[in-house]
Amino acid sequence: SGQVGGGGGGGMGMGMGRSRSRARSILTSSNPSYGKSGCLMAVMGPSGAGKTTLLDVLAGQRRGNGVSGEVRINGKLATPTQLRDSCAYVQQSVILPGASTVTEFLSFHAALRLPHLPQSVRDRRVKGVITLLGLDRVQDSLIGDEFVRGLSGGEKRRVSIAAELIARPSLLILDEPTTGLDASNAARVAAALAALSKGGARRRRRVRGVEE
Repeated sequence: SGQVGGGGGGGMGMGMGRSRSRARSILTSSNPSYGKSGCLMAVMGPSGAGKTTLLDVLAGQRRGNGVSGEVRINGKLATPTQLRDSCAYVQQSVILPGASTVTEFLSFHAALRLPHLPQSVRDRRVKGVITLLGLDRVQDSLIGDEFVRGLSGGEKRRVSIAAELIARPSLLILDEPTTGLDASNAARVAAALAALSKGGARRRRRVRGVEE
C-alpha cells in the first residue's frame, strides 16, 4: 500500500550535465509524481525530456552523476538498494536467447533470480507468469532471433515482462513497452499491462510505464 513518487519538500530533482548552470529538474515539489497501488501510470513527454532517466532513477539504476532528490515508498525514503529490491525494470531493449523456448528461458531466469526457492515453487511461478501474460500457446515455442524463426515482437515483449514478474515485485517499471510493435501487438501488450495492474490492485502492485 502507499505511494511511490517524489517525496519531501524538494520532490525529485535530477541534475543533467556537468555544471549547476546546466542542471534541470524533471520533477519538483510543485509537480510531484505519485503512483498508487493497483494503478497503471504513464509518463509522457517529447524525446529528450528525461523520461528514461527518470525511470532509471526510480528503479535504482542510476546513482550520482548529478542526480539529487528523494524517492519514497509507502511514505518512507527509499535507498537505491531498496528500489532495486522492490522494483522490476523492463528496459526498452531486452536481449532474449533465441534458441530457448519460453518455458526454458523463464525457468533459467527463475533459477538465477530465486535460487533460495525450491524447484517446485519456481516451476509454479513460471507457469503462473506464463498464464498471466497470455503465453500459454507459445510456452514451448522457440523465442527466436534473426537466425531462428520464433515469437512475434509482442510475444517477446510479454516474455521480457514475464521474466521480471517471477520475483513478484511490488512495482513494475517499463520503458516504452510498445515501441517498435505494430498496432495489433501493441494493443496486446497494453491489454496485458492493464490486466496486470487490475490484478495488482489485489496484490498491492503498481505498474509504471513510459511512452514518447
